[in-house]
Amino acid sequence: MRSLGTGACVIASLLCGASMRAQAPSSAPPAEVPWPVSLGFRVAALEQERKVVDQVVLVPDEATYVAEIAQWTATTRWPVLFEESRFAPSFIRAFKPSRVVRRASIGGWPTSRSEREALVLQASSIRASTASPGLVFTSMDDSAWVAGLALAAARCLPITFLEGDFGDEFGTIDASRFTELRRRTEAAAEASGLSWRGLGDAIETVVLCRAVAPKCIPKLAPELRPQVAGLPQPIRADDPLSTMDCLCRHDDGNRWAIASWIFGPRDRSAFVAMSSLFLGPGETWLMSQYPNAQGWAAYLPQAAAARLNKTEITTRVVVGNDMTLDAWRRQLMGGFNCGMLWLNSHGQMWEFALENNVMASANDVPLTNVPVALHLIHSFSLAQAGNRDSVGGRFIQQGAYCVHGSVYEPFLPAFTPPALLAERVAYLAPLLVSARVFEGPFSLPWRTTGYGDPLHLAMIPARYGVQRVAPPDDSAIALRVSAISSLQALKGNPTAEGFAAAMHDLVMSGEDALAVSLSTMSVQAGFAKATALDALGPLFRARDFDAFVEAFTQCASHREDDTTMLWHLALGRFGTLQGDDGKRAVAVLARNLRGPDASVDFKLLAPTLERLLGRDGMREAGERAAANEKDATVAAKLRAICR
Repeated sequence: MRSLGTGACVIASLLCGASMRAQAPSSAPPAEVPWPVSLGFRVAALEQERKVVDQVVLVPDEATYVAEIAQWTATTRWPVLFEESRFAPSFIRAFKPSRVVRRASIGGWPTSRSEREALVLQASSIRASTASPGLVFTSMDDSAWVAGLALAAARCLPITFLEGDFGDEFGTIDASRFTELRRRTEAAAEASGLSWRGLGDAIETVVLCRAVAPKCIPKLAPELRPQVAGLPQPIRADDPLSTMDCLCRHDDGNRWAIASWIFGPRDRSAFVAMSSLFLGPGETWLMSQYPNAQGWAAYLPQAAAARLNKTEITTRVVVGNDMTLDAWRRQLMGGFNCGMLWLNSHGQMWEFALENNVMASANDVPLTNVPVALHLIHSFSLAQAGNRDSVGGRFIQQGAYCVHGSVYEPFLPAFTPPALLAERVAYLAPLLVSARVFEGPFSLPWRTTGYGDPLHLAMIPARYGVQRVAPPDDSAIALRVSAISSLQALKGNPTAEGFAAAMHDLVMSGEDALAVSLSTMSVQAGFAKATALDALGPLFRARDFDAFVEAFTQCASHREDDTTMLWHLALGRFGTLQGDDGKRAVAVLARNLRGPDASVDFKLLAPTLERLLGRDGMREAGERAAANEKDATVAAKLRAICR
């Protein structure tokens, strides 16, 4: 991106001053504005045209999801999510709607791919006065189509159904498959009838809502590979590059658009799209373990925080001693509450460095209490974006909806420094566009990548004119109302079913405080098992370790996040655990070690086990874990710790 010149100063008061609310940007920004800023204005204009209905609608299935989005109009829209326990409540806690309603299934989802495609095309056919700023590619055989539908309907983007094998989120595609992917994206751009061959025309972004390999090995002319003196290792022709960074370029390497992708299960894909469409950054945390030294100093976060503060984004800077491993693990208790996170680190796919270059693992990736947009300066972070044991993969699995990272060793200058990124975001350039490098050797096809909506604006929606309106006066019953009705019914007739129904509706409504109170009530009434599973999230966010452990033991089964919550609450408490409660807690932890290498957790726990249970008790716990371990190498490590 070229620097923000005098032309952009014309709009600075709109984007940086308090008058923004009253004077939102128009669809036609002044001349001489850099194309990413102009693109941001176009997206803002689209969002201004449709007021946001202050509600979240939960649906049970695909047919109902499509039918609900089909009710969006040229003037109104609202979030639609699948009802499940992880992503929908996270979104609701951030969005804070005046009501959450549940739709009954409409049934009737076609088995024919062509019929499903027709329904999706019909539901996405909303038009606006602003021309489409991009393209959506998806497949009805891939669960991420739900994100494609939402983005197309909200952004007025043409949908192309892209079939074929282009790898998955773990892999690498060869030159022939990449060439075919490139050919088909260009053909769809041409078929749209919109101008697309350069930056600053109609089509500026491409989002692939389907499985695609994050890495590729394309055939590139030698002059299209960065030539940088002094790199610590040579750049080889057979090293993988980023599929999303190589796409949407001409033969000479020049970009015609910015590409990103969304993959994964249905519930998460809808969450990614809705978070991109309806949420701003919330509180933004800028966390860095980089020293104030040559080469690193340009990436320190303080100047970026100051710039974001001028746009009314609340920031928190975490550096120095607050970035030690012990300090990091204390911050994991209760989860991260930031809506945007810029993290500077280094390491491999499965680890990231904290202060003094002490390595944290993917198990130390925070649980996010609200959806988070993530700018991650870290090598290999999205090399296997679907792998939960990778750093980037774990962030995505745990609630990151918009991520800029890398698929291979990119070298630090391949990342946009935080101060420049903040400047671009403050001028309304979309986050995944702002994160790209547009000048110098690393502007060539390279190794950084974007996951999520490439048109997401990391700015407070009200600052660029998005308005909320009250929900319609209809017969829909808000979940909070139904939960209160269930609670009132419990007074005269306490039942397991009644407790479970009330707890579920409170959690889905984002009513954590009431959910914690109900958990206590259910324990006192003898119905702890009925509420235990749904209570884990609220108890974790309340940092109530003893109540969490009690609820955890009452659950018949656990989800992956449940064990993560247990360990994140416990790690900073090992030194203070004591008495019968401490013995019970360490026993629960010893029976719920995290993978992929359970010996890592056991090594952390062993001193506290020995202190509370004695050496024999520690050895017994280790032997039990080793006996249950399927990996012989890990079992041997567990036994070695016990010697």
